[in-house]
Amino acid sequence: MRTIRFAKDTLLILGTKIGNLIVGVVFSILVARILGPEGKGIYSLTVLFSSLFVTFLNFGLGPATVFFAAKGEYTRKTILENNLLAIIILSLGGILLGILILSLTGQKIYPDIPRELLILSLLLIPLNLFNNQLATQYLLGVNKINKFNLASFGLVLFPFFFFVVVIVLFGPNLSAVIWSRIIGLAVVAIILFFWLSQSIGKLSLGLNTEYIKNAYRYGIKAYLGNVIGFLNYRVEVFLLGYYLPISTVGYYTIAVGLAESLWMVSKSAGTLIFPAVSAEQDEDRKKTFTPLVMRTVIGITALAAVVLFFLADWLLPLVYTDLYLPSVPLFRILLPGIVLISGSRILANDIAGRGKPILNTYVGGVGFLIQLILNLSLIPFYGAIGAAWASTTAYLFLLVVRLAVYLRISGNSLRSVILPQKKDWDLYLRLIVKIWSVVKQWLIKEKKSY
Repeated sequence: MRTIRFAKDTLLILGTKIGNLIVGVVFSILVARILGPEGKGIYSLTVLFSSLFVTFLNFGLGPATVFFAAKGEYTRKTILENNLLAIIILSLGGILLGILILSLTGQKIYPDIPRELLILSLLLIPLNLFNNQLATQYLLGVNKINKFNLASFGLVLFPFFFFVVVIVLFGPNLSAVIWSRIIGLAVVAIILFFWLSQSIGKLSLGLNTEYIKNAYRYGIKAYLGNVIGFLNYRVEVFLLGYYLPISTVGYYTIAVGLAESLWMVSKSAGTLIFPAVSAEQDEDRKKTFTPLVMRTVIGITALAAVVLFFLADWLLPLVYTDLYLPSVPLFRILLPGIVLISGSRILANDIAGRGKPILNTYVGGVGFLIQLILNLSLIPFYGAIGAAWASTTAYLFLLVVRLAVYLRISGNSLRSVILPQKKDWDLYLRLIVKIWSVVKQWLIKEKKSY
């Protein structure tokens, strides 16, 4: 586990996520301005509805793909062909289940959202399962970081591109906006299928019962944690849509989306922590490596959060118009929680990489109960402000408990994990020197070209 190599790969993924962030923010601005608070709320809940099925029906396929692709216990062909068969079965099940639920509940689920939009959103299930649970996770597991980055960027860029096209052709039509997302993700899926076929030859369906059993034995542990994590991050949006006007969801999702942009640092590092820890055999390296990453991530995220806190009054109205002024206090309340959960995410990936994802499930389960209780207690009386405070409080709990679990299984002391070490500064200096060397070589090359 080479620290400099890890930092380089993290910076590459971070660069991609910055690109994703830029496109994502522009997309969010256009949706918010064109559709307005109510339309933004409808769009958010519609997409979230399909995401619920993807989360509950993937059964840990993504983490299992990364884990076994990194371990190399099975051939790449076995992993891909068996997972592809699973994707088809899960997708059909998800679509049928969604139609059944909508048929039985009628207008009881979010009466302000047209049924046809929710049914249309079910087409996102197979695309999200294939793109996010199989293809990109496989590329990550086999350390194809460049292709992983391109795929991650494509998952943001293509839906944005087709959104612009449909807005120009059809105007602010919610059905057309959902279709633009479906088409964009379908294009990415075709490209990824071609890449996967290139890596192993002809890609077909497979059934290896030993692999399926082991994959789901591992995956189900991570799956429960991911389901609880999804609910931890999104339960308040469902409750806001139930208790309050749909425009409140629009205000809240703008605040959440902008605040969660700070996650790009922890997501970049966390993406690589999982396979790196899975593959590392030296326990001493694990003990020093993860705390270094966590301290660095929290420091960078906290610095950015402080800057955004003071710019919020000016930034949000400028970008989203004065219509979204109610998002400003929500954004500020969420910022401390975003910093806390950034550190928690690094520890969660380390724990999962050690083959103990079930521990994340236990921690997340209790965190979800706290999140749910706080939201049910606060939202009816304080609305979106109560939801924001509930999230930040729950994120604090998650970090404290997950840190305690990590200390127990790693054998580290609290002091060695949370306090900066002299080696941190040595590494930062080496990294800065290396980055400057690359930049300097590029500048010299550019100068010679003129």
